[in-house]
Amino acid sequence: MLASTTYYRVLFGHLPVTPGLAGDVVSVIMAGVATDRWRTVHEAHS
Repeated sequence: MLASTTYYRVLFGHLPVTPGLAGDVVSVIMAGVATDRWRTVHEAHS
């Protein structure tokens, strides 16, 4: 998902590749597969 997001943005110009892109993608992935404890800790930081 990380690589495909970057390639999509570069090839099609949908959105710019930003410095925070990797962190945003990792957060989305982790929110989908993480435990409830991880979600609780990271929602508090958001």
